[in-house]
Amino acid sequence: MECSINNMDVIYRLTEKGVVIDRVRTGAEHAGVPEEIDGLPVVALGAKAFAPHPEENAPDHRKIRSITLPASLERVGDYAFYNCYGLEKLILTDRTCHWGGSCLMNCRKLQQFELTVTDETSPTLCYFADELMAELDVTLHYADGDMARLIFPEYIESYEDNKPAHFFDFFIYGPGFPYHHAFTGKRLDYGTFDGCWEEMMQRGYEPDCAMRLAFYRLRYPRNLGDRAAANYRAYLEKSAPEVLTWLLDARDVRGLTWYVETFLPGKEELSAAVERARLLGLAEATALLLEQQHRRFPRGKMKTFDL
Repeated sequence: MECSINNMDVIYRLTEKGVVIDRVRTGAEHAGVPEEIDGLPVVALGAKAFAPHPEENAPDHRKIRSITLPASLERVGDYAFYNCYGLEKLILTDRTCHWGGSCLMNCRKLQQFELTVTDETSPTLCYFADELMAELDVTLHYADGDMARLIFPEYIESYEDNKPAHFFDFFIYGPGFPYHHAFTGKRLDYGTFDGCWEEMMQRGYEPDCAMRLAFYRLRYPRNLGDRAAANYRAYLEKSAPEVLTWLLDARDVRGLTWYVETFLPGKEELSAAVERARLLGLAEATALLLEQQHRRFPRGKMKTFDL
């Protein structure tokens, strides 16, 4: 059967449990799988459901940037998102916990996940962390209204030919492997996740990634211990110029407000941030930084800027 819904043409079939969507055709950058069709819940995506179509004049699914999956969805079939090269973000609940083989194959830009947590024992997040070696940016929404945002650093697995010995050596590069495996029984272990930090600081890391990891763990401190909090705070305190530049370039005024009020950056850092905010034309951020500057460093003649 076929129908059009949510800017998509879908081919589907009815089963005892509900609707299975076998094929999707859409030209939208942001696709939303419906919660129900014909009054029945959508419970599964079939094999290659979102894979680009070979037919002439078919929509180019390689342009899809985000996909929202409904809470009713239980299963995702083999190769469901195969060759969705442009896919950057999945929005879903942890009820979608059965994932077919290679369903994320060639989703090379997929790094963002927004996951509603209904059962902390669900293997959904563990699946993504294990399946993808790239840096992951995961936002978790909990039933109690709390949230967390976690950065899983990238790592690379490599088999390299050891020619004299006639076998391949296996190497892991990058700090991300322990983070991607910070699970106990497929359940995220926050203590294990935060415990990876000190090793990462010793073995080498990407400063931008570490900055964002520390920032989000402190800003959304679910299950954050005192030692880990102190480590993150120390890193963000010494990285004030980089943090302020990042937040301004991202136009994240709420994050900027939190950082400025929590870490109280120095006079030179605030002055440089004011200059950057002004150059970027960020009136609200400029006003916030000027107010902080005036309140904390009132002495002396200060520059004025037009907002």
